[in-house]
Amino acid sequence: MQEAHNRSPCDVVQRKIEAVNQYRRGVAPELPAEFWQTEPMDAALASGDLGHIIHAYRFHPFHGQPLPQDVVANWLHISQSSLSRIEQGKRRVTIDDFAGFARDLGIPMALRWMPQDASEPGQDVDPLEPLEMVRRVERSELGPGTLEALHAAAERLCCGYSAMPPLTLRQEAEQQLHYVRRLLDGRKTFSQHRELLVVAGWLSLLLSCLHNDMGKRRPADAARDAAHHLGKEAGHPVIVRWACELHCWFALTDGRFRDVTRFAHAGLASISKTDSASVQLALQAAKGWAKLGDRREADDALHHGLSLLNQLPQSAHPEHHFVFDPSKYEFYAAPIYGWLGEHDHAEEHCAEVFAQCTAPDGTTAWPMRLSDTQNTMALVQLHRGDLGGAIDYGNRALDYDRKCIPSLLSSTRDVVVAIERQHPREPAVHDFRERVVEICREYGYQAPTAA
Repeated sequence: MQEAHNRSPCDVVQRKIEAVNQYRRGVAPELPAEFWQTEPMDAALASGDLGHIIHAYRFHPFHGQPLPQDVVANWLHISQSSLSRIEQGKRRVTIDDFAGFARDLGIPMALRWMPQDASEPGQDVDPLEPLEMVRRVERSELGPGTLEALHAAAERLCCGYSAMPPLTLRQEAEQQLHYVRRLLDGRKTFSQHRELLVVAGWLSLLLSCLHNDMGKRRPADAARDAAHHLGKEAGHPVIVRWACELHCWFALTDGRFRDVTRFAHAGLASISKTDSASVQLALQAAKGWAKLGDRREADDALHHGLSLLNQLPQSAHPEHHFVFDPSKYEFYAAPIYGWLGEHDHAEEHCAEVFAQCTAPDGTTAWPMRLSDTQNTMALVQLHRGDLGGAIDYGNRALDYDRKCIPSLLSSTRDVVVAIERQHPREPAVHDFRERVVEICREYGYQAPTAA
């Protein structure tokens, strides 16, 4: 993927100031996931040699200049001479040393090396046998095609989000995740461990979406938080950003619009390359600002999202739930313009969504996009004084078999409140409300408050 945009000089200066201040406080700075993915650092971690790892850490270009040994020794609570001997391979270290130094330097859990045959805390590890260390680390119970098959299965399930029955999809995803957990408990190499965490992260994101679609918020929150943790441990910032996007989505349907903008800002704060998650985060921010009535911020976020989208390469799998296909932009733009009162623009984007999501034979490719878009059109019709048209669109939104309950009821609630505010005594309005109330009861949601 292409670079989204370079950091400004102010960002770079601020980053250096924060790092220096953290050095002076006697603790290692928090480091981005990319720090651990450079070629020298990757080679040092793969060697399993603590001295090589610390040397690569000190001479990493992120710091601007090599870190003095006494500074790093202070972080590790040892003397400068002890650190020098460790880097030269002249001091024996223990399992406790490995664990403590890795923790103090902030090495992600997925990348930490621990001797597999050791059993007692304090047991010595000989740093002069790196080849034996690598031999041990490379032992694995995974067959050569297992990881490829797991990635393919996760991708297949994510591509089936809109088409497969949600219960079937959830069951398959849970079975795959259970299998991955079993493999995580077995013997594997560093790289295999990380890949398993990545697969588990994608499956957890998918399960969070499915639980949420069914109105099961508690397991949805748990799966989202698990995905966030797995993404961080695996050093996979895209999974972390998608977890932030789910925070935005859930907050939006809860009516916590300020939280939408806050989570979106957090997710976008660390991007170095444009990806689908960053596009969707920008557009979620636009939704939050539009709901708050801040036109300038909403416009800025909407245009930022479009700019990021234009940098994305074409995807071979636009049906993948965690790929932002270009047609999805219309789906986001339509309600944003509607909430900002630009109903003509909203209708134009709605027409694009209907055209993209409906095949010539009448079948639908993205039923959940269509249901929310029907509700946007209901508000457009109401603004134009067409009560019958508004209720027709509102009823169509409820007709699709595949539903995201929180999103559907959130957008439907907007329609009910707006219609009742203008036409509180119309029998058709009463009938529409009763249908919505029945669905709310079915899924345990609060019915819209009467106008």
